[in-house]
Amino acid sequence: MDKFEKSKVDKSRKQAKTKKKKTGGRKAGTPNKVTTDMRERIKLFVENEFDGVVTDFNALEPKDKVQLFEKFLTYILPKQRETSQDVNLTGSIPIHAWIENMIK
Repeated sequence: MDKFEKSKVDKSRKQAKTKKKKTGGRKAGTPNKVTTDMRERIKLFVENEFDGVVTDFNALEPKDKVQLFEKFLTYILPKQRETSQDVNLTGSIPIHAWIENMIK
């Protein structure tokens, strides 16, 4: 056993000796009331202000719409790992025109 493994074992033994029985506080698995309350408030706020947000979104410049749309997507779609491919595009439309068509 090398020096690192030994120190790791010693720390776990110390923690086991000093750990005391839980006597108060929330029970395991009980949701945090503050977090639950705050999520509910945010949900109500979004529901009440949604029409205004849509109106404001529609008033944005196309590039700003794309940026905001990307931010919204992070809450909906799972994150993807980065991949790379060599693609040769010829005779295609510019990306900004394609994005503007997607937004409309």
